Amino acid sequence: MAFDQVVATPHIGGNTIEVAAHQGALIAADLARLLTGEGPHYALNAAVCDGFALDRERAQVSAERLDALASRPGPAVTDIQRKKGKKTNVAAAPTPSSEPGPVVAAPAEVVEAMAKIVSGFVEGIVTDEALVRFSADKDVTLHFLLTDLPLEFHFRLQDGAVTGDVTAPAETPELELRLRADVLDGMFTGRVNPMQEAMSGGLSFSGDTAKAMTLQQIQGDLSRVYAAVRDAAGDPGDLASLPRPGGVGTAPASHAGDGDVRHALVAAVGELYGQELITATGGNVSARVPGTENEIWITPSQLFKGDLRPELLVRIDLDGKRLEGELSPSSEWMMHCAVYKAKPEAQAVVHAHAPHATILANAELPFLPVSTEAAFFGDIPRIPFIMPGTHELADAIGTAIGDGWAVLMKNHGLLIGGRTLRRAADMVEIVDRSAEVMLGCWAVGKEPPSLPDDVVAMLRTMGDLVA
Repeated sequence: MAFDQVVATPHIGGNTIEVAAHQGALIAADLARLLTGEGPHYALNAAVCDGFALDRERAQVSAERLDALASRPGPAVTDIQRKKGKKTNVAAAPTPSSEPGPVVAAPAEVVEAMAKIVSGFVEGIVTDEALVRFSADKDVTLHFLLTDLPLEFHFRLQDGAVTGDVTAPAETPELELRLRADVLDGMFTGRVNPMQEAMSGGLSFSGDTAKAMTLQQIQGDLSRVYAAVRDAAGDPGDLASLPRPGGVGTAPASHAGDGDVRHALVAAVGELYGQELITATGGNVSARVPGTENEIWITPSQLFKGDLRPELLVRIDLDGKRLEGELSPSSEWMMHCAVYKAKPEAQAVVHAHAPHATILANAELPFLPVSTEAAFFGDIPRIPFIMPGTHELADAIGTAIGDGWAVLMKNHGLLIGGRTLRRAADMVEIVDRSAEVMLGCWAVGKEPPSLPDDVVAMLRTMGDLVA
């Protein structure tokens, strides 16, 4: 602030003609979308758009929702005020404790009733003829942990045989589901939507995304077995009223202080979302936990990127074991971890659904050195489409990235690692903007002009440094 060459402006310094025109265009486009029944792209409180229609009266906000909003920290006029902790006209929410709260025991009769149902459920699964037939060409283990009762079970479908027990599996399962007893009961009786519970934190999933489809394929048979067992055992009681401690075997998510890398990660996600390089639920970002070699913070699965908060991030190790957080880690965690394992110097990984980079990959067009920034990357390696969230994709990413920092994935997007989170996010924008320039040249029938060979050679030697 004391330097003569620094000119500090108030916030209104950004109110230029160009910015005003750009904002007006965004607003006009969003209003046009509303008029055609689409959702706006730039609503700050996008959740209010669910079920919105211009021909209906505005929905009334419940008293409970208003109370919840009022409990949040109020806005600060400046960052200085926020850091000093000045009070605003809205009561601040209590700081989440990093210590686990007291675990309230569930009623013994409920535990006993659900234990009877779970035991019968597993017994029914392993002897069910339809599930045995289904398992003929399968090899997958599913592990269920009830987060509000001291119960867990697993079953394995393998080569025409089904095995299981009311314990954890001996080996790491392909699929692990942590869910409340009420969600388990509702999931197999048809009164609960598993996807909605996953979005709200009532159910979290980790494992191989491709093999997760197994659960969908046998949902009907599992529901049939569960219903028969439940009818025989009787109603387990009011499962919805059970207390909700932290997930089984999961440390409570710690509060993110001002210096926590999670704040930078959330800011990067917001920036990339605003640039439309990641979508509402597509794309994911991770960063190493400072001071560790084998732990990362990663964005949760299927959560709206426009309203991400530090406390919603999930901490996992490089084998995918969840260490903190109640939500499921991104289903793409395997390819993030593959990059960290292949490149120990990487401190951040961004997977973006960058449109121009994806078109370039799909069209099998080369990534050319059309600018000094593009020249740093060389011709970015690309891999064919492989099912997202699988070990096969992670292995391909780990191999393809080699000495570079970026990989293009056909029909999927772009993945970039970086020595810092800032650089990784910057490189995503550079690659997609460079791809846009290349596609523009080809679109008008012109070959994109590359930089001179000697300049390209010099810049490519600096590529690793730039990351």
